[in-house]
Amino acid sequence: METPVQQYLFKSFHYFRGELIGLTTGAVLTICAFNAHAHENQAYFEIGAGASITTGELQHAGVNSNGTPNYDMGNSSVRGFAIGYQMISGLRLELDFRDRELEIASNRIVATRPQSAFNGAANETFVATGNVDSRTRMLNVAYVGELIKPQWAAYLKLGVGEAKNRTVATVNVEPTFTALGIQGGDFYPRGSEREFAWSAGTGVNMHINEHLQVGLDYQYSNLGDATTRPGQFGDNLATDELAVHEITARLRLHF
Repeated sequence: METPVQQYLFKSFHYFRGELIGLTTGAVLTICAFNAHAHENQAYFEIGAGASITTGELQHAGVNSNGTPNYDMGNSSVRGFAIGYQMISGLRLELDFRDRELEIASNRIVATRPQSAFNGAANETFVATGNVDSRTRMLNVAYVGELIKPQWAAYLKLGVGEAKNRTVATVNVEPTFTALGIQGGDFYPRGSEREFAWSAGTGVNMHINEHLQVGLDYQYSNLGDATTRPGQFGDNLATDELAVHEITARLRLHF
């Protein structure tokens, strides 16, 4: 038979155990709620860098363009920053600035033209070099949702804005240019275009602490048209519907 002291100790143990469980549960829920909502109704600054995969081709335009080849665009790096505001509703508004230098793929292309404009040669080898420097300013709207773990969040986003595309190139054509005494190829001076641009993307962020997040972002951006100024023979190089697929690592600081 239990003594009154034993009964008292037994009841006290169960009472304090219940209180401890309640406090622990409350603390866990509070931490989860903090992680889930720590960055809501806050402004932030973000930097990012990664890889840009290009779609689109440069092609000759003008009276001498008949039978000339197109030139693929190579991949490049991308870097940028963003400023934004995360709302408690899950919506996020941000201004996103990115810069990428898209190289013309360095390869030799043999084209058969019905007749060269200069010497009647049927087969000519074209070698193009140059780049498109594309800088974008986008207004993005994103919706952020929590994943299974409170410290992780995923988002979908859409954006519209402007792309400034500056394009420069040099094309060498052999044997035609050698026969004409042209050294180094035909230089196409830098052209500059301001184009409507739009983007769509997704990504994930992880909360490090109250003020810091790291994340991985995917974005498709349609950059519009890009063109050089005319070369010495009056033609230029141009592309339409230049676009990029970009994956960037992001670091975000909340205020």
